[in-house]
Amino acid sequence: MENQQQSLQTQPTFNLSPAIVAFLVLAGLVVLTALYVVNRDIETEGPTVLESTVPLRFESGEARLSGRYPDGWRYEEVDNTVVFTPRNARTDDPTTIILAHVEEEVSPEEYARRIEANALAVIDETDSYDALPDGVMVTVREADELEARHIIFSDGEGGLFVATLRTEDVDEYARELEFMAQTLDFLRPLPLTQRAERPQFSIAYPEGFSDDPQDDSAVFFTETDDAIDNSESIIIQMIVASPLELLGPDMANASPTEITSFIGDQLTGSTPETSAFDVTLGDYSGARMVLASNSNPDVVVELTTLDLTDGNILLILARSTRDDYPKLTVTIEAMVESFEYAGSSSDDVEATNDADQEEDEASSEENVSEEGTEAEPTPESTQTHSEEDGAHSQE
Repeated sequence: MENQQQSLQTQPTFNLSPAIVAFLVLAGLVVLTALYVVNRDIETEGPTVLESTVPLRFESGEARLSGRYPDGWRYEEVDNTVVFTPRNARTDDPTTIILAHVEEEVSPEEYARRIEANALAVIDETDSYDALPDGVMVTVREADELEARHIIFSDGEGGLFVATLRTEDVDEYARELEFMAQTLDFLRPLPLTQRAERPQFSIAYPEGFSDDPQDDSAVFFTETDDAIDNSESIIIQMIVASPLELLGPDMANASPTEITSFIGDQLTGSTPETSAFDVTLGDYSGARMVLASNSNPDVVVELTTLDLTDGNILLILARSTRDDYPKLTVTIEAMVESFEYAGSSSDDVEATNDADQEEDEASSEENVSEEGTEAEPTPESTQTHSEEDGAHSQE
């Protein structure tokens, strides 16, 4: 660890603060860990019909949905929906099951009537589907050889869940569609039942996690006591500070994207899965980067920088397994929504202003040196002028 600290502290361009050095050293440990927990509870009861039909679980952070799906199918997240296709389907097979959440204040029946109105033909008119709250089902023909069955039901919060099967013959996959719809739910964050208090801010954190106070500007939440060494344990670390304090004068005015990219580059034990991209969490905008551990591809690290709009940033490092990552993402979003911030201290503002002033003064000095100034006369030049003046007077 000492070698890691020395290498980070001797960066040729950036003057890293002790806080960010500690952050990066911990991040290095986070991404390098490769220990798995293998002693899991084993269920002894046999699976139900539903579990046998849709045995696999999915969680989509982008679509904020969770549920189950059949073995032999795969899924991808597309435009805030989750799209499932059979793995061994022929190339011209149109079969897909699409799960979506619709934030429209309409009834499931009204939504289904819209589908009927836009269809090529109605195969089965809208009818109640009692297995789900306010559920309805409608089957239509969308093209000559393409049928679509829709199950629409209330999400209990004013919106709708929609499960859609498109295929040549909907009866072939009817049971898969129904069981997937019956397991569809919001991807919910971990329950935030505790609160960490710091002089400048407070934030809620998940039930069962520990808060390890490192200093007045940081929080460090761990799911288990052996979180550093246990790759299946979630870790969330947050720091509130100015870029000047964390990274030195050269990064004092850096954007969240630049800060995220720079710190991501320091995590040498990981490989970026994304470049820094824009995010908005709660009331704050910023940037995020996702990385994978080189020693354990199942470990995902999420690095987020949020602009607190007063010269400070909220820097978040989080780690989880790939399976837990969608839930981690929505949990961090919920945590940031609970974030209560007192704002920068006068010392922070003064330090940032001093850095800006130094930068302006340095720029002014460069401009002056480029324009040049009139040189002071040398003794030799003064003597020459005197001799010339004397010669002119004798004439």
